[in-house]
Amino acid sequence: MLVVQWVLSIVTRFAIRFGTWYGFGYAVRNSQRI
Repeated sequence: MLVVQWVLSIVTRFAIRFGTWYGFGYAVRNSQRI
């Protein structure tokens, strides 16, 4: 049970970090296109 929470916390942290980086890159790409 503890291991599951540990893995979930790591996956959530990675998903948030990846999502923010993806959104930032997408915004930069759109700003360059305009």
